[in-house]
Amino acid sequence: MRIECTTLIALQEVGAMIKKTDKRTILKWLDDKNISIESQRPKLVYKWWVEYHIQLAMVDSLKKQEPQRWAEIYDASGIDEAMKRAVFIARPRDLNIEVNQTKKPIPNYFK
Repeated sequence: MRIECTTLIALQEVGAMIKKTDKRTILKWLDDKNISIESQRPKLVYKWWVEYHIQLAMVDSLKKQEPQRWAEIYDASGIDEAMKRAVFIARPRDLNIEVNQTKKPIPNYFK
């Protein structure tokens, strides 16, 4: 399903997409993601931006669960191609950030 960049949605629909019902919580989520409110009465935001940030969160979670194959799995997810391209720009496929699991030596002054 292609999400048009010009589609505006109300806070209630944003809440349904992010699984929140409290208006203040929805507004805080939008603010945390730097999604601007385009209309004040009623408060409307671009649906594309909301979906984009949901997808980024999904990719971040997928990277933790499947660090080697996350891009392949996400690519097969059936998400709109334009959205996928935007997400892959923000989270490049070949940039696998590995967590350093080795222990650092304890400095002498702590021994």
